[in-house]
Amino acid sequence: MKQSTDRILTTHTGSLPRPQSLSQLLVRREKRAPFDAAALEREIAAGVVWAKLGALAEGAAIASKRLWGH
Repeated sequence: MKQSTDRILTTHTGSLPRPQSLSQLLVRREKRAPFDAAALEREIAAGVVWAKLGALAEGAAIASKRLWGH
C-alpha cells in the first residue's frame, strides 16, 4: 500500500460535502415539492467539482479518474 507524509491518499471520500444550493434542491425533490430539474443537474455537476477541488486543496491525492466521474 502506498504511504505519504505529504498528502492524504484516498480512493473514496464517502459522502461528499454539498453546497447549500444543492442541498436545498435535493430537499425539495425529496419532499416532492416543485423544483427545477435542469438546475438540479447543474448543481450536482458543480457540487462534485467543488467538493473534489476542496479535497485537492486540503492535500488529498485523487488516485483514479473514476472519482471524477469518468
